[in-house]
Amino acid sequence: MPLSEQDRERLAEDIIMDRRISQSTYCENCGYNLKTLPRSYHCPECGSEYRARMPRMKGIYLPHENSPPLGEAVAMVVFAVVSGVLLVGAWKSNSGGYRATAIVFTAITLAIGVAVIVRTNRFLRTARLARQIERQQDDED
Repeated sequence: MPLSEQDRERLAEDIIMDRRISQSTYCENCGYNLKTLPRSYHCPECGSEYRARMPRMKGIYLPHENSPPLGEAVAMVVFAVVSGVLLVGAWKSNSGGYRATAIVFTAITLAIGVAVIVRTNRFLRTARLARQIERQQDDED
């Protein structure tokens, strides 16, 4: 995987200054333990880019971000119900105002639905990684 000029400079700086990840830190994509590797590079297991530098950790498994999107799912259901009521009202009354409002609510419902799917995917992936990391830690002990 080719490195950008900025990544090459960071990697060189990390290697020269011997700045490496000192505790168990895991790749967000595959769960590989990045301990002893440079703080910014590519995972040797899956090749995805990571950046274990504060304040923006990129590509690093963060267990506190492992929560299901319950709030978004509830919002989607509420918007879907309101959207359905508005669509039925628009169909019965042939009113342009009802139609426009129903279309807006339907679009919002779809957008929230996409967000729920993306967040659920992320939640399931991080839950799988958490189990994998637990097994690795149990094997090390």
